[in-house]
Amino acid sequence: MGETTVDPDIAAEAATLLHREAALLDAADLEAWLTLYTQDCFYWMPLVEDQADPFDHPSIIFENRHLMEIRRRNLTVGTAPSKDYTIRGVRMIGDIAVAPCAEAPGEFIATSKFVAVIRWRRKEYHAGHCEHRLRATPDGLRIVSKRVNLIDSDLPMETMITYL
Repeated sequence: MGETTVDPDIAAEAATLLHREAALLDAADLEAWLTLYTQDCFYWMPLVEDQADPFDHPSIIFENRHLMEIRRRNLTVGTAPSKDYTIRGVRMIGDIAVAPCAEAPGEFIATSKFVAVIRWRRKEYHAGHCEHRLRATPDGLRIVSKRVNLIDSDLPMETMITYL
């Protein structure tokens, strides 16, 4: 039977990383936010609740590092249409649990619940569950992937302008 617990220091570092990610997104500091991610990362927001992967079904967002960089630039260039309105947000995360990743030694799965309020043209409320895959690096834990499972992903919604 495999190990199912992690060192308390790793769990604390993972929780700190998730809270730092939320704070950087709240501050709209996407440049610093991207430093929390590995070069081979991806960000995924499935359209279907139990969607197994982003390849066999459409997703709300599925971006690799390159596409995340493009979104960051689009949201920071003053002349981009996305900058017509200031993006402001607050994200609250909790119920963080960390476990070893069975498929990859040195990696961990951190699950959490979140509520986010985003203001861009109008106020939007989002809530759901996140799964972060984290990797131990010489610089500390970094995010390999983030899956955002919205509780209402099957309902009509506006364009998702920023990350949750």
